Amino acid sequence: KFQVHGPSKCQCCSAQLETVQHIFSTYQFANSTWEFFEKSLGISSSFGAILSRCYKCWLFPVKGRVQRWLLRTLPLLILWFLWRTRNMSRFEGHSISAKQVRYLIFNELRLLIHVQFPDIAILPFHWAGVLDSLTSV
Repeated sequence: KFQVHGPSKCQCCSAQLETVQHIFSTYQFANSTWEFFEKSLGISSSFGAILSRCYKCWLFPVKGRVQRWLLRTLPLLILWFLWRTRNMSRFEGHSISAKQVRYLIFNELRLLIHVQFPDIAILPFHWAGVLDSLTSV
């Protein structure tokens, strides 16, 4: 009669309440996505709050302008693609793997680097290769 809805369960795991913290950080899918990028960049991985994960990237000391830009942009892309993945699952019935999400983030970063820094040569199609090529810039 009153159309009151309680808290939603997570569409993907059905075990947790669907909170912002769960969707973007503590859900296993989100955590593995963060961990992949944090570990590859040498940032200590933590199973924690969204903002602390973002701050770790934003405040991580780097030397080059491209690396600084990368660490400022990466958390935003991770959040965006986690949100897109959640919505694809919830509203379209599509599910994609964590590996596919990492690839989408990586591919978007490659495109953005090319636009933001046109003087950089063509980047490799694998994350480790991109990181290696950006260390000298």
